[in-house]
Amino acid sequence: MHTVAGLMALLGLSAHAYGDDATGAKGGVVQFEIGNEDRGVFAPVFEPLFDNTMGENTSDGHLSWSWRLAYTPHRTNPKWFRPIHDNIPWLSEQATVRTSSSLQQYAFMPDETRQNAGLKERPHAGFLAYEERISLADPMSEHTQRVDTLAMTVGIVGPLSGGEKMHKLSHNLTGLSSASWNQLDNEPVLNVSYDHARRFLLLKSQAQENLEFMPYAGAAVGNALTYGAVGATLRLGAHLTQDNGSQRPGPLLNSNTFARKGDYLAWNVFLGTEGRVVARNLFLDGNTFGDDGLSVDKKTFVYDVQAGFEIGWGASRFTVVNLWRDKEFKTQSDPDQLLKASFSYSF
Repeated sequence: MHTVAGLMALLGLSAHAYGDDATGAKGGVVQFEIGNEDRGVFAPVFEPLFDNTMGENTSDGHLSWSWRLAYTPHRTNPKWFRPIHDNIPWLSEQATVRTSSSLQQYAFMPDETRQNAGLKERPHAGFLAYEERISLADPMSEHTQRVDTLAMTVGIVGPLSGGEKMHKLSHNLTGLSSASWNQLDNEPVLNVSYDHARRFLLLKSQAQENLEFMPYAGAAVGNALTYGAVGATLRLGAHLTQDNGSQRPGPLLNSNTFARKGDYLAWNVFLGTEGRVVARNLFLDGNTFGDDGLSVDKKTFVYDVQAGFEIGWGASRFTVVNLWRDKEFKTQSDPDQLLKASFSYSF
């Protein structure tokens, strides 16, 4: 209950912060996102669809589950960002700025079968965080567009995140057992990430841009995650210019397409890949200070492959992403496969 009350307070503060902006559109988008390991709650529905293409040989555990609740106002170009915008020389004066606020929680877990056999596995870790995300989209030029995204995350890793309590509650409600965690210690988290993307609209029919190729590069710095990344997505659908590209889950399964309100049928299917050079991963390296042995030797180079679909009306959408992730640490037996579904309601 405290978590829900805190979220409502945060969302209320965000709405108030944008309330004085003079750029017109009212309302916003509320998005709920849930992610789960391949053998979790989504498995009976989506495994038959995705396993034939992505393979069945995946680990049990690791990013066990996640949820995220976000609010994205339709209003653009908030006044508080204008002085910052003026001092970022590589952004055009015509770039449209949108913001999004979210509360999110994650549970990282070992493969308990391997751990019980005495093999080295990643530690348990709960993570609770608040994030502000800022999207900066240039006007469409011919058939290309620049899109930049800045995200700032503050949170807590460890018992205070409530990850273990949420895990046990969900298992009790579904009649499953849950072992006690041997998790990372409490540690506050501060992370900043930035990525730059270029979208190229390659095919046009019936006055609609139907095929999009979007390469991007980005980086994250913080005590939770420090890495550099490059990737690309290919998307086929309708009304693609009404958002900022397909969802691109990174090390955490959170994303936002900043879809625009309106009366139109939105649908698309997408395929993407991302490679990362990882310098720091708190969930594998263990706590920043102290050495309690709760860590594994992470891999420096990691890559993801994702496929999914989206359908909806205007900015109200239902999205499913299947993510295949390369081994993240040296003693990991198999890659991970994760599923994410998000529900967005525009008002």
